[in-house]
Amino acid sequence: MTLHRRIATTVVCAALLAGCSESDPAAPTEPPPLSASASPLPSAPVVGAGDQPLEAGTYRFEPSRVLGGDPYPDLLVTVPAGWASGDGWALGKESVAILLWNVDEVFRDPCRWEGTAYDPGDSVDELAAALKEVPLRDPSDPVPTEIDGRTGVYLEWSVPEDIAYDGEGFPDCDAKPGEPHDFVSWTGIGKPSVRYHQGPGQVDRLWIIDADGQRLVIDAFSMPEATDADIAEIEAIVGSMRFVGP
Repeated sequence: MTLHRRIATTVVCAALLAGCSESDPAAPTEPPPLSASASPLPSAPVVGAGDQPLEAGTYRFEPSRVLGGDPYPDLLVTVPAGWASGDGWALGKESVAILLWNVDEVFRDPCRWEGTAYDPGDSVDELAAALKEVPLRDPSDPVPTEIDGRTGVYLEWSVPEDIAYDGEGFPDCDAKPGEPHDFVSWTGIGKPSVRYHQGPGQVDRLWIIDADGQRLVIDAFSMPEATDADIAEIEAIVGSMRFVGP
C-alpha cells in the first residue's frame, strides 16, 4: 500500500501522518491569523523519504524532490511535539495533517469523478476559481493571503457530513478496478498523484501560494474529532513556514 493511499484511508489517523478534519464550518471571510515564529535557521535537518516521527523543532522540506515540475524553493517548517513526516511532502498526527501539492488537474465532480479531470490553468487565481465551482464541497470565497511574503489565496471546503461511508471508502462514488470508492479533489504532479479524502465531515484549509513562480498548494486538513488545539497547531505550523532558495 502506498503512502498516499495510506494517507487516504483510516490508517492515517492512527499512525504518523494523515488526514482528518472537522465538520462543515461557516465560510470564513478571512484566512486564520498565522503565528509567525522566530526565523528558523537554513541549517535545519532535512526531512527525507519515508515516514518518521519528529521531535519538536524546525525542519527543512525539499518540495522539488517529490512534487515535480519547475523547481520549488525549500521550506523551513517548525513543528511541535507529536507530529510525524511522510516522504517529505506530508506532516501529520492523529486527526490532522498538512500536505504539500503541485496540483495538475481538478475533478469537476468529487464523487462521480471518472472522466471529469481537467486543467484549471497555471495561476493561483485560476485554481481557486476552479475549486470554487466544484459541487458538494461548500467552499468559502477565496481571500488574499501570504506566507513568508509569498502571496496567494486562502479558502476552506469540506466533505459532506452525510455522504455514505463504509469505513473503506465512499460506496456511492466512482472507483478504479480493485481500489476503494473515492471522494477526490485533484491530481498532482510528482509523487502524490491523487488527493483522496478520508471520511465525512473532513475540512480542508487551503493556502494556494505563488512560491517564486511555482504554484504551491498547502492543504491542512482535519477530521471531525479534531480539537481546537489541533486546529491551532496546524495554523501555527503553516504560519511558521519560511521559503529558502530556488
